[in-house]
Amino acid sequence: SLQLRTSLFNETRRAIERSIGESPTAPWGYEQLSNLFLWEERGPEALQTMRTALAILPDNERIHTAFVRQLGELTEAQAVAAGADPAAALQARFDAILSAYATFRERHPENALGFWYSAFETFYLALGQFETSTEVSGAGAAGFRDAERLFEACRQREPGFTDACIDYEILCRTALGWCLYQLEEDNNA
Repeated sequence: SLQLRTSLFNETRRAIERSIGESPTAPWGYEQLSNLFLWEERGPEALQTMRTALAILPDNERIHTAFVRQLGELTEAQAVAAGADPAAALQARFDAILSAYATFRERHPENALGFWYSAFETFYLALGQFETSTEVSGAGAAGFRDAERLFEACRQREPGFTDACIDYEILCRTALGWCLYQLEEDNNA
């Protein structure tokens, strides 16, 4: 029954919130509370839980990963519900994540994860623009430049990201070269 379901939800929520209160720097509680909201199709509350976790645990990769996934899924779903086509919904996803991480980088300028997630999303946005372009244009070129810069900034802040960042930087340069070649900017390619 609905009453039983509501009662179980509230009891579980209180138990998880107590756990968070006892260990506010442990990611588990935030992840579980967010999942609880998701199971009840309460996406905005799930996302707010992850925003809170990110504010408290800005160096936790699991929290970043969950935040990006939830923000992306929620934003796409809202865009589709508002009548957006799949490409526009995907663009809304990228816009929301990139905006969130621009703000995060302002608040945490030395946090490598902010640069990693910004770079990763910028790279895939540029790749999508490049792949879906129907004419010879600079689609993606600026994005690949931006992504490379962000990956470089990430590895400067955290040497543990060096190998992954360099791999993506190489991909960025290769893609940028291809874009410029297609624009017949051979000297810059």
